[in-house]
Amino acid sequence: MEKNIGIYYASRHGQTAKIANFLGDCFRIRDWEVYVTDLAKGAGTPEISTFSAVLIGGPVYREHYLSPLGRFVRKNRLELVALPSTGFFSTCLTATPATRESYLESLRPVRKFLDDVSWTPDWIASFPGALNYREYNPLLRWIMEGIARKEGGPTDTTKDYELTRWPEVARFAQDFDHGALDSPYRAESISLATRTLDELMPQFEQRIVQKITVPASAEEVGAAIESMELADMPLAEILV
Repeated sequence: MEKNIGIYYASRHGQTAKIANFLGDCFRIRDWEVYVTDLAKGAGTPEISTFSAVLIGGPVYREHYLSPLGRFVRKNRLELVALPSTGFFSTCLTATPATRESYLESLRPVRKFLDDVSWTPDWIASFPGALNYREYNPLLRWIMEGIARKEGGPTDTTKDYELTRWPEVARFAQDFDHGALDSPYRAESISLATRTLDELMPQFEQRIVQKITVPASAEEVGAAIESMELADMPLAEILV
């Protein structure tokens, strides 16, 4: 079976674009047919349903992602859920951890984003990006220098720094390709926020409403509800 993958990304200063294209190269050498798409261009975006796998990524700024990313995922959520394999990668300055615990902490914006768009991909990764101090305006340079100082990163604003650890990006692509069960990038190894049942259920074209008449007075129904236990509601017990 032919393996083809769509890699969609949003990028502000270019590092996420570099990561997306690097991932594309990693898949090409593994005989995947690869399409890399910049979501900012809009027109001509390939349909998600044409791929056997999809990766979506973007940079996080002050714990928020670029708006085109959220719009794209919300628009295509049903198609994403139907695919055999999907992944989300984040470019984050604080993804420079020394321990697994600190890495998971750096995924907090990822958890919030995925909860907001009601999507749970099969693979999740967070990669450090770059500090392009010389490209930033004075305010952004001051903000990024403060974040870097807090995280123990480089603070010389007369230079640019590429912090992406490319072997980790290559490992992510390799694990994705092999379906590695022990990969740290598998979504089940990361605790995501709880979603409501309505958000997780598929959307149907028709809705059936059934009505049952209970042969009891309002007082009797109220008393029954007050005395009800979880075991009296099999479906609710399963959901809980």
